[in-house]
Amino acid sequence: MVKTCIYLRKSREDERMEKELGKGETLSKHREDLLNFAKKKDLFIAKFMKNLLQEKVFFTDLPCLNF
Repeated sequence: MVKTCIYLRKSREDERMEKELGKGETLSKHREDLLNFAKKKDLFIAKFMKNLLQEKVFFTDLPCLNF
């Protein structure tokens, strides 16, 4: 079983769709999809990370990649 991290982020487009079109819960949908993928691929989720600040984040700056 491979140890991995799930990184969730909401794009500006996701934010706009939630506000303007009433489509919500983007992160919940992404989390569900990624958990299903991990289960199918026999991945162990060691950590969940969320970026709600909509800042640019470089993958080398994500602590979940250093577990």
